[in-house]
Amino acid sequence: MTSEELNATFNWTKQCQNAFDILKQRLSQYPLLAFDDGKSKLTLKLNRDASNCGLGGVLHQVMEDGKLRPIQYLSRSLSPDDVVDQQIDLMSGRVNYIRTTTMASTSPFDSTTIQQRQLKGINIQLLYDKLLDGDHIKSLELHTGVIYKILQRRGRAKLKLPLIPTSMVKSLLEAYHDSPTSGHLGVNKAWNKIRDRYYWSGMYNTIKQHILSRKKCQQFKVSRTRPAGTLQPMAPPTGVLDLMGLDFIGPLPSSVAGNKYILVCTVYLSRWAFVTFAYNTSKQATTGIEPFKLMYGRDPILPFDAP
Repeated sequence: MTSEELNATFNWTKQCQNAFDILKQRLSQYPLLAFDDGKSKLTLKLNRDASNCGLGGVLHQVMEDGKLRPIQYLSRSLSPDDVVDQQIDLMSGRVNYIRTTTMASTSPFDSTTIQQRQLKGINIQLLYDKLLDGDHIKSLELHTGVIYKILQRRGRAKLKLPLIPTSMVKSLLEAYHDSPTSGHLGVNKAWNKIRDRYYWSGMYNTIKQHILSRKKCQQFKVSRTRPAGTLQPMAPPTGVLDLMGLDFIGPLPSSVAGNKYILVCTVYLSRWAFVTFAYNTSKQATTGIEPFKLMYGRDPILPFDAP
């Protein structure tokens, strides 16, 4: 949008109101919605789900062709009493079928599954036998039949991550990147999400190779970074005072002498820095020469002047 479009006034005319009323009417009548007249065989289905913090549900109507069409979406958070109460009464009314999905599925990467897959890997099975015999292996721990990697990252508490065998890596990456609910994250975001949950050797490179191999992600995901610039590296200076960095600080409150700026110079070779006061950022009006040339007898070579 242009600046003129952003600053445009909002004008709601009678034509806009009529169009809005027609849209509401069309959305609330057949064929989008079919209302129960008390006589027709209209079938309603309620799909519901729950977690430790909230409830959710979708009220559907079953059309003549057997397809489900949503009528209303329901959701609310649980109160402290609801969290303690394991059973919540449901007012069914005209709902013909109630389908609950609470605890209907478990993660394919739970401890039981990981334990079974660890025992099938030859290398991990050798570690498992050593840990089971009481041998100490650095940063590894056997707990409830699962081998865990112990990591200590800077400024964070210790992490105990399940050691993922090679046979599970592909399915794990597909679940955390390729599935419709995964978000198709980029390399760094996917790595940060997985690295605090699981561990395997060389996981960053594995995640990177997997994501870069997804054709749809490479085709449709737009890069948010700016393209690389066209600046060329400068040749190193050959001597002291040969190449200098220059910057002005100001304008500052005027000093007694009327100076408003501070000129900061840094020698590239020796990293020697010095400052001098300047009345302004232009040449001296009296001499027509920069202060640097008056002090050192030659013009300074600045980065933007270097070949």
